[in-house]
Amino acid sequence: MHTLSRDTIKQLVELSHSPGLMLSCYVNLKVQGASERPGILKIKHAASLLKQSIPESLSERTEFEQNMNRIIKALDDPSLHNNHAIAIFTAKQRDQFMIVPLGMPILTELVNSDRPYLVPLLQCHFAQQREYLGLTFDNDQARIFLANAGTVKLLKHWHSDVPTKQHSSGDRGAWSQSNIASRREEMLDRHQKEMIDGFSKALQEHPQAGILLLGHEVEVTQLKNKLPPHLSGRLVHTGVCNNMDSEKSQSKTILEIVRKQNVLHAQSLLKELKRRQSLKTSCAVGPADVLAALDTGRLTQKGSLLLGPDPKEDAFLCTSCRHLALDEVKQCPRCGSGCKSCNLWEEILLRAFRHQWNVVPVDGSEGLTKSGFIAMLLEV
Repeated sequence: MHTLSRDTIKQLVELSHSPGLMLSCYVNLKVQGASERPGILKIKHAASLLKQSIPESLSERTEFEQNMNRIIKALDDPSLHNNHAIAIFTAKQRDQFMIVPLGMPILTELVNSDRPYLVPLLQCHFAQQREYLGLTFDNDQARIFLANAGTVKLLKHWHSDVPTKQHSSGDRGAWSQSNIASRREEMLDRHQKEMIDGFSKALQEHPQAGILLLGHEVEVTQLKNKLPPHLSGRLVHTGVCNNMDSEKSQSKTILEIVRKQNVLHAQSLLKELKRRQSLKTSCAVGPADVLAALDTGRLTQKGSLLLGPDPKEDAFLCTSCRHLALDEVKQCPRCGSGCKSCNLWEEILLRAFRHQWNVVPVDGSEGLTKSGFIAMLLEV
């Protein structure tokens, strides 16, 4: 089993250079409200249709059946079902087989080609690049999590010594009520300082992370007001979290918040795109304009590439200088070398992956439909 990482994606890209056919399978394993796994049923149905499209006389049909048998065997493994989704890549004739668990929803798809189909995997990779540091706390304990759209990881958990009750002077002998209250405030200040220090250290390692504060409303407000500028400037969400004893429940809550924050981020970029379009400045809209901007090096790491669902459109890639053309060409118009067909979305995402550009996957209903599902915000 492989994790979704840059190394895994690089390994899969290398598989593209091998001969023979590869079957790429993406399956949603967790569907809300479903007692069974409809994603697996969809894959089996897609496999049946694909098999019928390949003549029995061709060796490709045998290859397909062998690869599909490996996928079905993997999907029957109960240990995989704890994942939100999985990607499986198999080419039995090359002795290649990879499983990549995915922590977020995807479209269930089955693609039979001479190379792995990487668009959904790359979209998951980019969706998980936005990081968040989440703090769940009350006066008794605190946890700091590192989260993205697919994973939540506990970084630190500690308990405080803040008393849960102010005892009367009769309970504590010579201690007066004011002394007890003063001591409690002192310990509460210490607890809050420890949370701020923990956040500061985590932010040093993840400087672009957004900050989430979750707890009881009054305590969240108190801590929010004490955050130093370098933390308050990264604060993107405050909310209520009542179940302080359950790490699992808190992780689930944080994951839901992170996904909503990513949607809000995409919506804000779409709003900015609309503004720039009206001014006809610092943006590229549609496949042709985006490719022109990429060719001239106008997208930098401070810009953003907005990408909707894969329309499964072909493009033509120069095998030498890697010029990318929308219209079919056999020879590169730039260097004269040969060209090969490729998936337009996949080649753009792979370029973004190599150059570490900022890619924001956008749902098809979120405003890119009139832009060919692709647009670019350029550095101003």
